[in-house]
Amino acid sequence: MIFSKLFDSIARLELVDNKRAAGSISKEAIAMYSKESEKVDFPSSCDLSGQVETWLNRVLDKMRETVRYCLSEAINAYEEKPRELWVQDYPAQIGSKFSCFLLQKIEMSELLFSFNGFTGFLDNGSQSCFFAY
Repeated sequence: MIFSKLFDSIARLELVDNKRAAGSISKEAIAMYSKESEKVDFPSSCDLSGQVETWLNRVLDKMRETVRYCLSEAINAYEEKPRELWVQDYPAQIGSKFSCFLLQKIEMSELLFSFNGFTGFLDNGSQSCFFAY
């Protein structure tokens, strides 16, 4: 399958086809691989049976579900270990996005505290600057 033409970052899926029912083989995906060969396991298997359009939409839904699941797991585990170890436990997209979020939060906190809080910030006539930031 040529997933790189259909999805931006999926190179291939890891399939399990050991389920047989009434003479037909049921295809399921249990993980996805990026172009850089990073493996991300699905929280539950993805059914690949039926029409192509149908199971490609299931793959898309499963990708979204997996990112949400990994992100929630990563957020819950963030304070349990040092960042250098934490980032190795999760897919690169999760580490990258979560790091951007933290940096933006820190930058915004520093910006607001430098103006004695949000009200002081707006009193300085910087409202348009705030929304542009």
